Amino acid sequence: MTQPEAFGAFVSAVCNNVLLESLNKESKHPQIPENAPEPADERVDLDASLITEQRKRVVARILDSLPPRIARCCAWCLSRRPIARKFPGASA
Repeated sequence: MTQPEAFGAFVSAVCNNVLLESLNKESKHPQIPENAPEPADERVDLDASLITEQRKRVVARILDSLPPRIARCCAWCLSRRPIARKFPGASA
């Protein structure tokens, strides 16, 4: 250092910058408390596969109750085209 008397101001400026960076980082990415409960994952639908299987069983039961010719026709139609529910404002 060429000016030893400026060392205190240098240390103070570095400390201020480190403090500001730390506060900025915490405000962007707040820390979660250690004992906080886990947030629920809303991306995974655990019931979807169960509902799908239940619907398949219901459709199979209905097809079994129909006369064979009509059941084959309905099964063929169901396997060829996706079933879409039409809602107001939805395109389908």
